[in-house]
Amino acid sequence: PLGARGALVRAVGGAALVALSLALPPVLSGLAGSLGLLAVALAVGGVVGSRMALAGHLLPVALVSAAVDLWSVTSPSGPTHAIVRNPALLRLLTVSVALPGDRTPWPVVGFGDVAFAALYLAAARRFALPAGRMGAAVLVGLWASLGLALATGGAVPALPAMGAAVVLCFAAARRVAP
Repeated sequence: PLGARGALVRAVGGAALVALSLALPPVLSGLAGSLGLLAVALAVGGVVGSRMALAGHLLPVALVSAAVDLWSVTSPSGPTHAIVRNPALLRLLTVSVALPGDRTPWPVVGFGDVAFAALYLAAARRFALPAGRMGAAVLVGLWASLGLALATGGAVPALPAMGAAVVLCFAAARRVAP
């Protein structure tokens, strides 16, 4: 858990790593950029999730983030759609991983995916929901999206599957106050 000051320090440090990655040789650039992106996204998501008022707010968060992510990936005017088609932005705003059987790093997780994973995990802590189960739900959503992306060979929005897994795993997330 981070307070606002700790999150700010993490986000600034992460942004500095991303900026530094632009000047580093390719081998170090990918690592520094990915670590920086992760730090900023974790700080942003953690702050938002730790400030949610009710566990029942997880349902609207999941629904709205899923809808926006679907539009962002599939619409020609969507930000993710544009990022996927721009190699420089893709490198800057995603974490790339070499998948088994291939040594080439592929963009696997975007900034928003990491931020929402952090949001869900911070909300679990805030509302005393089992952290292991929340982590498992987030990973199931990410793995389902990764599997679909590998099967289709294209960009797939991760937030619909991640949000669905979280909402299905926690009854408290489905209890929206009047």
